[in-house]
Amino acid sequence: MSRLLACVPHAPRIAVLAAAMLSLCAAGSALADGPADRIKPVAAASRAKKPAKDTEATSAPAPAPTGRFVVRTTAGVGDMPVYAWPAQAVDALNHTGIPSTATRAVIVVHGIRRNAAEELADVQRALGKDRDNVILIAPRFSESADLSSGGASDRVLTWRKGNWSDGEAAAGPAAISSFDVLDEMLMALSDRNQFPALRQIVVAGFSAGGQLVQRYAAVGSVFAAVERTGVTLRWVVGDPGSLLYFDDIRPTARGGFAPFRASVCPGFNQWKYGFELAPAYAANRNVQWLASDYAQRDVVYLLGGNDTNALHPALDKSCEGEAQGVHRYARLRNFIGYMKAREPQRLAHRWGVAPGAGHSAGQVYNSACGKAALFDAPGCTLNAASGALPAMIP
Repeated sequence: MSRLLACVPHAPRIAVLAAAMLSLCAAGSALADGPADRIKPVAAASRAKKPAKDTEATSAPAPAPTGRFVVRTTAGVGDMPVYAWPAQAVDALNHTGIPSTATRAVIVVHGIRRNAAEELADVQRALGKDRDNVILIAPRFSESADLSSGGASDRVLTWRKGNWSDGEAAAGPAAISSFDVLDEMLMALSDRNQFPALRQIVVAGFSAGGQLVQRYAAVGSVFAAVERTGVTLRWVVGDPGSLLYFDDIRPTARGGFAPFRASVCPGFNQWKYGFELAPAYAANRNVQWLASDYAQRDVVYLLGGNDTNALHPALDKSCEGEAQGVHRYARLRNFIGYMKAREPQRLAHRWGVAPGAGHSAGQVYNSACGKAALFDAPGCTLNAASGALPAMIP
């Protein structure tokens, strides 16, 4: 509410409060069968700005990265700062260290604060006793503000604010997509000379990291090559602010799904919300095939049971985001229902809820279902997405 007051300092406080309540009502009806005149104020405000990016405050200075992963693609070469546990995993990732004996690798994709060290620690706490057979890799998708920590370098891949979570190309030193980075990491981990015992790679992301992981799981190009080496892949998507849909269907205010009216929000199906105007990595792909393949992947959705704040400062409040639901819990629940309706025969996805968890990677990853998703730990039976949906929360 203070943010609303700051935006209109000369307005009477009661008018601002009324506007806030109207915005909440509009958000709840910003769906396919909601009256068009109730979403227009939200849509107009969204188009006046760029679609909202997560803008959480920066945390305390992070420790220096463990090392760097060298990314080599046809677009060029760049360095990715990496936090790793144990530390020697970085050398193995770069094909320069002794072979790893790990049977499971977890790639941890941070949120918009780029707090890779913090989220690596969150996952490490969830690890439990079976530590000898696991390695954790947390890349940092750097922005210009990060280059003062961990050493500046003209080889560090750097993105414009927030667009790494969309799969966009780095601004420099080479136009390497964040999807390309994950491709190269998966290929490095499936190298049997360096990781002869590896059996599974888990790619996990929360919030903006969950957005990147979900989109990458839908469009990644090296999965078949990795699985031919005998390594299985799992995708863990935690509380993303928006998701990539495969067509123009969106949730309705009555709890169903229907084609969305583009006149309400013309950009609703543009990338990162849909495939229109997709970046080079995802362009010119057969979307129907992508949807079918995605449905059959080992994807686990994690929902914070209390991640229901429609006014969260880092929530995407654009009309494109609000077309998917009023808050993160609703958006992820809606997407699970969408995939169930779209791919009822193929859907292999699962979901779990972290009871009482708000928008916190640590709370979600360290819940019983978080540990089950990351490490197959006992204590939570993940639900088949082809069955009952998560409970409806207003």
